[in-house]
Formats: sequence, C-alpha cells, structure tokens
Amino acid sequence: GTYIRDINEEFSDIKMPDNLARDEYGVKIGNYPEGVRFIRDAIRSCGGAMELETIVQRLSTLGSFNEANSKFGDVRNFIKIHVPTFTVELEHDKWIVRLKENDHNGVNSVSEDEHGVRRFTWERLACPLCTVVLKGRNLARHLNCRRCVAMQVAQ
Repeated sequence: GTYIRDINEEFSDIKMPDNLARDEYGVKIGNYPEGVRFIRDAIRSCGGAMELETIVQRLSTLGSFNEANSKFGDVRNFIKIHVPTFTVELEHDKWIVRLKENDHNGVNSVSEDEHGVRRFTWERLACPLCTVVLKGRNLARHLNCRRCVAMQVAQ
C-alpha cells in the first residue's frame, strides 16, 4: 500500500500516510505529525476511544485556535486522512474515534462487564486507581483529582 511511512526520528512514533493530498497552494493536507501525536495521546489518556464531536469541540477551545485550525484544518478530515493511526466507527448513533489495533499501548477500548455485556470506554470506564465509573473522555481529568485520591485513601 500507500500507507505508513516513518518520518524523521523526532516523530518515529507517528505513522503517516504515504501520499498526502495537496491543497490549491500545493501544501500537503494533514502533514502535521504533532497533531497526530496530540490527538493520539488524548485518545489514549481517555481509555482508547472518544466521541468525534468531543475531539472537535476540545480542539476548538484551544487558546490559539487560529493556529491549531490552520495546522489541523477540518478535524474530521484530518482524522480520516490519518488511517494508519485512527479508525472512525458509528456506535449508538455517535461517531467514535479509536486508535488502530497496534497503537493502543495496552489500552482496550472495548471490554465486557461481569454479565458479558460489551462496554465501550467512551460510554463507561472504571478508573484504574479508584474504580469510580465515568465516561472515558473524563478519565484524564479525573486521574489523581481530589475525589480519586480520596477514594484511593478510603480503600
């Protein structure tokens, strides 16, 4: 295929598509490995899956949105371009962005509860430190917060 090429050593952990399309000025669309790393690490820290709308919304609230917007472009299109890293699936009427199988680093974004029912981390996830159940998108903010630490001390 036309996918997966490693780029310089600074971004050796990022897989980029081989052929990126160009805009009307000849600039490669989606040629932003820092952005791939940023979104990948954000998804990882939220349990391996996030709602597409949440990603779009959070990127739009960045302090320097104009700069981020000029580098990312359309976030939905950016994620679609980076097929080596992300997949987008429709689950329960929401578009969910997941990391590709080889990019989870131990994160399993789909699990089964005690009754054998499939649970998705974006819907429901137990904190690995204190076992509080929350949405995956809130995990990074929750880890080591007062509530999390208080629950760990109480255990």
